[in-house]
Amino acid sequence: MPLLMRNPLCGAAVLAFKIFTGRYSVIIEDMIMHPYCFLLNRVLTTLLCKKVIVMAYHPYHQQLSHGLLRFLDRSVETFNIRGASLVVAISNTTREWAIGSGVKRDTVKVVYPGFDRILPGRLESPNIDGSGAVRLLFVGEVRPRKGLEYLIEAVAMLKDMDIFLSIVGDLTFESDYYEALRGKARELEIEERVLFLGRVPSEELTAQYRSADIFILSSLLEGFGIVLLEAMSFGLPIIATKAGSIPELVEDGINGFLVDRASSVGLARAIKKLISDPALKKKMSVANLEKVERFDSWDEAALKVCRAIEAVVCAAEGSR
Repeated sequence: MPLLMRNPLCGAAVLAFKIFTGRYSVIIEDMIMHPYCFLLNRVLTTLLCKKVIVMAYHPYHQQLSHGLLRFLDRSVETFNIRGASLVVAISNTTREWAIGSGVKRDTVKVVYPGFDRILPGRLESPNIDGSGAVRLLFVGEVRPRKGLEYLIEAVAMLKDMDIFLSIVGDLTFESDYYEALRGKARELEIEERVLFLGRVPSEELTAQYRSADIFILSSLLEGFGIVLLEAMSFGLPIIATKAGSIPELVEDGINGFLVDRASSVGLARAIKKLISDPALKKKMSVANLEKVERFDSWDEAALKVCRAIEAVVCAAEGSR
């Protein structure tokens, strides 16, 4: 019987108690548990011959700005996943990151996050009206790894165009960064064109997607980018960076544009090109409506994960 642990506050203690009573042969951990379980995992795999499965692998150390903290977290993370019987990665990119950390190639299984295609108010055909102001949309956490300062600078480079940027996402993760972004918009004299909407309910999020003309993801680091699938489902052409796994979802010139990370100029050029070429915008919109249909639903993704776990469970029980 497998044990699933996610809560980092009490997970390690509960995990230790449950396992040492001998009730579980397989332990499934969310990757966020790695600071709490890395020593325990080595005991489990070497002394007790338990099977450890690490779920949703993502290199969390890359999100840390302080060099020493990043080094320490990477060391702990690497020590943890090297002993896993199975690592479920959320993209081919994160799979390669895991292999680069010393995980055996055949130990890593890629399962893209699920996506439920039917959304309230979803567009069945792309909105390519093109009249009036152009609405740019970003959805995601407002934190440094999202590269929003470069997006704001790109908007400022296009002052002569009638464009507005809506930023949807939690503003509380790093409030200093949020305030710095507001200051930059004010300094560049575009504060009336940049709207910080914060975290919104699903109905409002749907409305934002429906009213947008172009979706932009300016990330400096991205393990998957599920907001890209959301944007595709509304027929939005996409402008994104070449960060992490984004090129797995966005094909440059096909369903969007890819630009270099931390490039305000690249973002501005891509925005201007899409606005000035309605035919290309329509082509990308149609491509995204078609592309999103090829991704698994959450149920289908869960089934793939269950099958991978089942193979480990069977191997563990067969060796007893």
